[in-house]
Amino acid sequence: MKYVWILSLASCATTAAAPAPVQTVLVDLAYDHTAETTKDSHMHVKPPAGAPADWRSPVDFTAGHVRVRVEVLTKPSAEPTRFQVCFSGTPRYACTAQSPPYTGTGVVEWDTPFPKFYQYDKVDWSRGIKGLSLILKDTKNGKPAPENVGVERSALFLPTRLHVRVTLVPL
Repeated sequence: MKYVWILSLASCATTAAAPAPVQTVLVDLAYDHTAETTKDSHMHVKPPAGAPADWRSPVDFTAGHVRVRVEVLTKPSAEPTRFQVCFSGTPRYACTAQSPPYTGTGVVEWDTPFPKFYQYDKVDWSRGIKGLSLILKDTKNGKPAPENVGVERSALFLPTRLHVRVTLVPL
């Protein structure tokens, strides 16, 4: 009996699964998206300490997706609005899909698989990222900064209070 028991333990040890890679939160930020806090409707954010220096190894995050959760806390109008996250890499940048349009306060969430990023192939993901841009847009892909659309149209979008969370989700 003792011999069978040892074989059973060995069998269990060889079939045990390795722990799944952990999700990594890159941004967890509440802020006011205004003409004063952003440039061309981009809120620039540095990656946190501990963000992967290489997004392909030892965990290949680029085989997974990015989950974005935007909680719209205040919004000056019911004008349809979108949100997007871009990653500044080497040599270029790449962006998630845009959020579904929203017209009021509440939570908007979406996932974008890495290969579906705008300009995914323009970034060397093994070199990590330099920063992120949190971008408020209209539904025609315009950035409603006053210098782009004028003060009157900009007032339909700004100021907006948001809580944004961006998470890397490996396979």
